[in-house]
Order: sequence, then C-alpha cells, then structure tokens
Amino acid sequence: SYTISESKEGRTPNPDMFCNRLIKFGQFINKIDDSYDKVASGHYARIENINDNFLLKTSPDPIKDQTYFLAYLTQQQLSRVLFPIGTYKKKQIRELAEKYQLPNMIRKDSQGICFLGKIKFSDFIKHHLGEIEGDIIDVDSNKVMGKHKGCLLYTSDAADKRSSEYLGGRRIKNKKKTAHH
Repeated sequence: SYTISESKEGRTPNPDMFCNRLIKFGQFINKIDDSYDKVASGHYARIENINDNFLLKTSPDPIKDQTYFLAYLTQQQLSRVLFPIGTYKKKQIRELAEKYQLPNMIRKDSQGICFLGKIKFSDFIKHHLGEIEGDIIDVDSNKVMGKHKGCLLYTSDAADKRSSEYLGGRRIKNKKKTAHH
C-alpha cells in the first residue's frame, strides 16, 4: 500500500490526501444526489471562486490549516465543498463552541490518520514492517547514547512535527547534544 511503501522509503506518508479525494469528497459526493449543491466540511481551509476556477486557500490559523490534506481535490470537488470554519482560527471555534455549549467544546483535537481509527501509526508500521533496533550515536564523541526501535518509525518531517527527533541518518535532538545514526 501507499502508506507502507512511503514509510519503507523513510518518507512520511499522507494517506489523508487520498482519503479526502477518493472517499470523503469522492465517493460521498458521488453518492448524494444533485439536490444538494454543496457539502460542508469542518476542515480549516478556504475556497475562492474566480470565474469558476476554484482555488484552495489557507485558513488564517497556520497551525490548524488543512490545505495540505486537501491538495488533491479536483476542481469538480472544490466546486461542491464548503469549509464554514475555514475563515476562523481554532481558538475562535473553541470559544464559539463554549459560548453555545456545543458537545465538542472540550473534545481533544483529532491527530490520527482516518483509516487507522484508534490504532497508533507506529503500531500500524510495526505490524507491517517490524522493528529494526539501532544505536543513537553522538556525532561529536561517537558514543552510543541509546537505542531506537527502528528508523522506519521515524521520518524527518514527521519527527520534526511530532517528537523533535530525527532517525535513520537524520538528526536526533536531545537535551544535551545532537546525534546522528
């Protein structure tokens, strides 16, 4: 699968891009009849229509912006989608939810990959690719600083976003020194 092959190559896969194009805004939009002009989604993104050319635009919240996950949507899909919260920052949405006592006002943000559900991404990768333990080595002293459970569990961009570590020939950040494997 795409997710497994990208992980094997040390790249962070983005299956949500395909899910959005093929399922959420693909099959779903195909299933509903034409009596529905638009489908509203809670993504942090905006759409600008310029002469029937639909441009995907970033939200004002750079942390929550989701245009990256929507980048594969077609013009036809973009023409049928609304992103009603796309002009707000996450903090504003939380404040509105609290003001109107909505059930999701204290819900944790979702960070998962949609097709995994409650399964951790690292557990999914371990199940399909296994673990290959390796040393974490300080580049200055060549001293072994610890062990990691497999560079396939870390990629440079995922690590930068999630854990401030780099593995598999990439930089490892810890409190004392920077090391390479």
